[in-house]
Amino acid sequence: KRQVMEDNVRQKAFDTALAVNLYLLSHPEKTVEALRQDSDFRQIAVQPYGKKGYTAVNEAGTGKNLFHKETTYELMDFEYFKSDFPEFVSILQSAKHGDYASGFYQWRDPDGVIRDKYMFVKPASVKTADGATLLVIATAYMDELLLPVENLLSVFHGEQNLLKHNFQRYRSHFILLIAAVISLTAI
Repeated sequence: KRQVMEDNVRQKAFDTALAVNLYLLSHPEKTVEALRQDSDFRQIAVQPYGKKGYTAVNEAGTGKNLFHKETTYELMDFEYFKSDFPEFVSILQSAKHGDYASGFYQWRDPDGVIRDKYMFVKPASVKTADGATLLVIATAYMDELLLPVENLLSVFHGEQNLLKHNFQRYRSHFILLIAAVISLTAI
């Protein structure tokens, strides 16, 4: 179950990074600051994922968040969260210099509830006009992503049990039929 969830988040990061790369290729003159003022690019950088998940973009090297669904987090250095969310910061530190990174961490919702999340960070392969490498982040709540997988597994197990039950029922019918055929041929 967990692997499926990780794969889905990773795919969202790859898809978003591809869109970021295509945009940067078609706008080679765009600097980080020009991108921050570009509403079209913002729509690419910040996308919903599931009910509460989303994508965001950080700048490699500085670690600053450039695009986030909560704009109050923009231009913040992720080190700000180190004391409250060390796993979160550790994942971003691993990616800070333009590397892939991923992991599980805890995050406090606006209502104060702490929940488990998963993040995947993929560096964009095309740099901005001012030479910045953008880090595309996809993140989602584990319970939100695991629920569809659990539902699918539940359906699968239900179908598996039904198939097993039907097989056992028809097997006994088949055995009776074979016994009847043998009895009739013996006469």
